[in-house]
Amino acid sequence: MYNIDCSVELQKQIKSLFLQSCAEGRGEAFLAAIKHIYHRLQKDPKEFGEPLYRLKSLRIQVRTAIVLPISVDFAVSQYHDNVIIRFMHLMDNRTK
Repeated sequence: MYNIDCSVELQKQIKSLFLQSCAEGRGEAFLAAIKHIYHRLQKDPKEFGEPLYRLKSLRIQVRTAIVLPISVDFAVSQYHDNVIIRFMHLMDNRTK
């Protein structure tokens, strides 16, 4: 099981994104996506999403994933069971 960490600022941003998604009628989808993202980050972050780049000196790989309506970028340690969430973004709510 991987440890997940993020900044206090990102925690505030996630709460703001949740409120925004509720205002747009996507609150339930947001909560389901957050639950799925955290499950995957705890269980298998090295297989979740797509790799963006590797920081060899820090021994981490930065990855990105989309679970609608959220996109998330995170860093996974190569040698420790640690994940750092870099940012989350609420995807556009476009209707066709």
